[in-house]
Amino acid sequence: SGIESDNDPSGTAAVPRTNATISNMTVIGTEDSTSASEFLPAPGSKRLLYGARFRRNSSYTVRNSIFMGYPTGVRFESAGTIADVGRFQYNLVHGFRVTDLGASLNGTNSEFLGNVTNSNASILLNDPFNPTSPDFRPGAGSPALAGANFAGFPSIPASFFDATVTYRGAFPGTLQNWAASWSRFFVY
Repeated sequence: SGIESDNDPSGTAAVPRTNATISNMTVIGTEDSTSASEFLPAPGSKRLLYGARFRRNSSYTVRNSIFMGYPTGVRFESAGTIADVGRFQYNLVHGFRVTDLGASLNGTNSEFLGNVTNSNASILLNDPFNPTSPDFRPGAGSPALAGANFAGFPSIPASFFDATVTYRGAFPGTLQNWAASWSRFFVY
């Protein structure tokens, strides 16, 4: 999974309850469904399943983010996580097989189902699958260029992140690719 969140191993409502607060994150799996298949390689070995997986009574607030390139875009498990689905807002969610599982996303999210040969076909990031020099910035016509919304977002110190941006995901469309200056990518 791109991200996974649990409250405790038994899924109790024990406090303090896990309550992730995330905004403007980009989670990218693979370009095509063959390499992302939950059935390949054999079950039990490493394979891609979910862009985000919230389970075991975990709570969360996820806004203005991108999930793409997984068989299932986002999965909500257990009553507590399903009850908080309304706090998953203004995100772009792609899934090869299904965009959401366990609970339906509300209309503030944009869902992109299928396109088994190119998970980026609708999200339109510049070059996310370049193995040695990827560019995760939204390209021309990308729905990630706009649509961020922070109304009602939990109070976070302004020094922690910028709540004035209008783009979704971790990268603005027009500024320098900030990952290019300090990240190193390897092909395995």
